[in-house]
Amino acid sequence: MAEQNEVNVEVLDSGFAVKFPYDRELVNKINKVPGAKFDKDAESWIIPKDSEEALDKVIETMHFDVKAIAKDRESIMELAKASASDRMKDYGTEAGISAQISDFHKEGGNHSGEILNVNGRYAAQLTGFGKDNGAAFVSIHRVADLSEPVYKGDDVRIKYNNNGIGEVFDRRQVKSADEIAKDFDAALGNSVDGIKVVQAGDKYQVSFDYNPDIQHRLQRIADVEFNKDAGAWEVPLTHKEFVIKAVSDMRKEFSSDLNERYTLGLVAEQKLDGAKVRDAFTKDGLAHYGNVIDVSERYVLQHGGQNEFKLHRKSALDQPVKEGQNLKITYEKGRGAVQDRKQEKDKSIGMER
Repeated sequence: MAEQNEVNVEVLDSGFAVKFPYDRELVNKINKVPGAKFDKDAESWIIPKDSEEALDKVIETMHFDVKAIAKDRESIMELAKASASDRMKDYGTEAGISAQISDFHKEGGNHSGEILNVNGRYAAQLTGFGKDNGAAFVSIHRVADLSEPVYKGDDVRIKYNNNGIGEVFDRRQVKSADEIAKDFDAALGNSVDGIKVVQAGDKYQVSFDYNPDIQHRLQRIADVEFNKDAGAWEVPLTHKEFVIKAVSDMRKEFSSDLNERYTLGLVAEQKLDGAKVRDAFTKDGLAHYGNVIDVSERYVLQHGGQNEFKLHRKSALDQPVKEGQNLKITYEKGRGAVQDRKQEKDKSIGMER
């Protein structure tokens, strides 16, 4: 096992010493190796010799992760710089002033403001402007260090504890009903986080790309109907407070869904160079074959051959699936019937005997 990508492995008489830049994502992976323990004095993870095979597998993924983490950090810095520049123009900051971007977080420190950018591993938060020169202050957060996910447009307060965890508080929760209603009205006519709301006569028209989990939140409202001609769901204006709540939930679901798809795309790229990830077609009778690479909260990532990967919605499948299963998933009326090909093969062999 050679040293590579800042994950260094030293062979010891009793096993191995692994050293790498601290990151919670990497720590979670090395922790899965049987017998792994952190030695504070050596600043290394000590792995017993009989766990070499498990360590080899983890180190292989960690090499990729270190590169991906560095790439995402560089990306969020560029995104934050561009977003901060736009915000400074709106604020009236003089040209030539640079934003102050930092990823330093002290224990007990508070970071409050809007999330400008999120790329899966990092988030950039606008926390204010300099009184003297109008420079934007932007804090960079490692998503793995936060108590819960954050998304673009979220107005949050992040407070770090002595374990390095940033506790996330939604600042909008303290807004009055009038303030929340004003925010809703201000967004009318614009697509925000994939959801567009317009007022048409005595009804609200809510439109979005098809997503059953998003649609379900809207269908909870009484008297909601789909208008085929408008391509939108309609709700009477008299149900405004319910629409505000539903739309807020829908926008959060859209952002969560997008973030999850992005993460699974990274998983596919880790497995194969030039990986292509697409939604599984759900035409009646169409079957998808292959191994399950990962299972997230909303999706199943299935390798479909060569560099093709398919995303199946878990809510559309007729039974739970697990990572590593070799499946045949056949769709009928939008539902995916799951068959474990290994179990079917074993059953067939058993019958032949």
